[in-house]
Amino acid sequence: MAAAARTVTDVADRRSRDLARIHVLKKELALDDDAYRDLLQAVARVRSSADLDWSGRRTLIAHLERLKKAAGVRDGDSSAVKQQRLVRALWRRLGELGALRAGDGRDDQALAAFVKRQTGVAALAWLNSAQLRTLIENLKQWVARVEAATPAAVTKEPA
Repeated sequence: MAAAARTVTDVADRRSRDLARIHVLKKELALDDDAYRDLLQAVARVRSSADLDWSGRRTLIAHLERLKKAAGVRDGDSSAVKQQRLVRALWRRLGELGALRAGDGRDDQALAAFVKRQTGVAALAWLNSAQLRTLIENLKQWVARVEAATPAAVTKEPA
């Protein structure tokens, strides 16, 4: 009886560890909920990780690990992904404020050129945490200068 109880506990522990790993990978890949559920549907034919059996969890973890490797995400990089999103958001804000040449607010090439000029690194994804922090602070200061010089009607977000 004790062996059977231990086996059930081991299975439950393994399931919990697998689900935790899936959610860590989801966070590291910066998947939003819709993209994550679409991925679950495509890979394992379920809409919730709670519905995965052992085989489905193994398949999904392997798939997420491949995506992570292909994206060049290292362990613990979720903060870097958030910082990269912030850089892009600040860049878009500068575009909305008219601080960039026409079309540059949404142009990845223009952002890449800016990143290269500021850091000497050719791609935003290749920056380390310290470089990202410096870039973010520079962009924040630029946004603040432009907002200070821009009429209030332009700087207000639409309701």
